[in-house]
Amino acid sequence: MMVTTLAVGAILGGCVISNNDSFANDTSATQVSEKQNHEQLLKEAKSLAEDGKQVSNIDAYKKITSDEVHKVLGESINSETDGDVVIRDVYKAKKYALIFHYKKNGKSSVIDSIKVEPFNP
Repeated sequence: MMVTTLAVGAILGGCVISNNDSFANDTSATQVSEKQNHEQLLKEAKSLAEDGKQVSNIDAYKKITSDEVHKVLGESINSETDGDVVIRDVYKAKKYALIFHYKKNGKSSVIDSIKVEPFNP
């Protein structure tokens, strides 16, 4: 009886490991897709801001980190931090300011809101 239990456990354990390997591959593909989606959303936000328009679906942006914003849009013209965590970035978009407000998420920050306002240097 004990031998049978160990054999079944070993067989099931092998299946789980195999499934975890394929899951890891699916996860990395999903992360690449999500990163590309974030990049596209940020470019769209800047394009909208250049026309003086606000982002309409803020929920789509709420998983984007300040690091991703910096990689896609470059260095902001004005940034505020709380310790090591960025809480606000301002980017110039033609005649407008594209303003990202972040909320802390551990040791990083994610977008909380996005505003477009006339640019006043």
